[in-house]
Amino acid sequence: MGRRYKENKNFRLAANILLLFLISRLIMVLVWGIFDLALHRTDTFSFAMNEWDAKRYWFMVENGYTFPWDFNPQANWAFFPGYMLACMGVKALTFFKLDTYWCGMLVSNTCIVLAAFWAVKYLGLTGAASGTQAGTGSGAAPGTQAAGGRADSLRVEDISLIHKEGGRWHVDFWHNNLLIAFLMMFAPYTFYFASMYTESMFVFMIVLTLYFSKKRNFTAAGIAAMVASSTRIVGCLLVFPIIFELFLFLQEEGAVESGRFTLRRGATFVIEMLKRPGKMINVLMAPMGTFAYMEFLYFFCGDAWAFKNVQIAWREDHYFPVIGVMFKAVTNQIEDRYTYMGWFCVAMFVVYFYMWKKRRITESFFGILSLLVPLTSHVMSTCRFTVGSFVIFLGFTDLFLEGYKKHKKLAFCGLFVLFALEIFLLFNWYNSDAWLM
Repeated sequence: MGRRYKENKNFRLAANILLLFLISRLIMVLVWGIFDLALHRTDTFSFAMNEWDAKRYWFMVENGYTFPWDFNPQANWAFFPGYMLACMGVKALTFFKLDTYWCGMLVSNTCIVLAAFWAVKYLGLTGAASGTQAGTGSGAAPGTQAAGGRADSLRVEDISLIHKEGGRWHVDFWHNNLLIAFLMMFAPYTFYFASMYTESMFVFMIVLTLYFSKKRNFTAAGIAAMVASSTRIVGCLLVFPIIFELFLFLQEEGAVESGRFTLRRGATFVIEMLKRPGKMINVLMAPMGTFAYMEFLYFFCGDAWAFKNVQIAWREDHYFPVIGVMFKAVTNQIEDRYTYMGWFCVAMFVVYFYMWKKRRITESFFGILSLLVPLTSHVMSTCRFTVGSFVIFLGFTDLFLEGYKKHKKLAFCGLFVLFALEIFLLFNWYNSDAWLM
């Protein structure tokens, strides 16, 4: 086992991520225990960990979708089936003996561990290890090959969370790719990844789509994107990262002239894609999860757009898309919690534009689009949606790595602040504070 840990980089990576995962979940259990003791509560951990929409997912795993004649106006058609089907599968594997909350938590926690594993490998492809700033634009990262021909830059000596140096033990995620795994386990709002929510599975599918697109395995990327679009409507937007990487791929093959995107190069790209039906199918696979759900809704309740139309049961207020929503939120014209979420969105847009500047074009573009979609109607749940889009972790990884090179202590303080915020939010989560939503 020890030899395998030293020589097998994937085994070593998995062990380090599992260590981070176990520490983070132990902290969640301790916070729950302190909370229950302080407030004299008797909630079980699984009940306290699964607030709000998690209870709807529990109902759906137990009972499926509500029928059109059900008396509850908040029909659960707004929730896509991908995650629930995965939970149902796990429950069936346990012969329906395992508690439904624990089935959901098993799916969520497994997905986030796998997502962190592939996220580190993705950073190995894009060159973010050791503080390098790489992107998915036309330029390759320092020390890496061109996109598509890049070797995985992970080295055995890089993937070490705890190592001995100079006779002393050190905890280090600054000189390897493990910083992003740390953020995915300890950053604010990552408690959603431990709950019966779709975010973990959605993040996992996003990471796989980005990774396989970068590896030029567009069939696998299309399948991952299809599963993502069966989990959340925003999964359809993964068609853009796939198209962007296909554009770079055709440039590498010489089918499209190298350089930045222009109308002429775009026209050439379309023509070349039409000559490659297999690649066209890979692109069209991305929204198929959503299309399949729409087909189901059409036969189930007579409205293919029921997942959108039923949203009126949650709120009746209407605002001008994006601009009106953001203006009302940041000027405190809705509710205090939505003012917070409005400014949260402003901060996230700043991070996305920073990523764009750092040539993370694919990731930042997807992040911006995935935030604009909910902002067409409201700022509600945008904190959760942003964390669930994954790419924000790439932005913060780049920010902290750049900050570490300039001021190490400040970078450590920044990480501590994020961790402290997560603990604060977790206490509020156990207390069912609605503003978290």
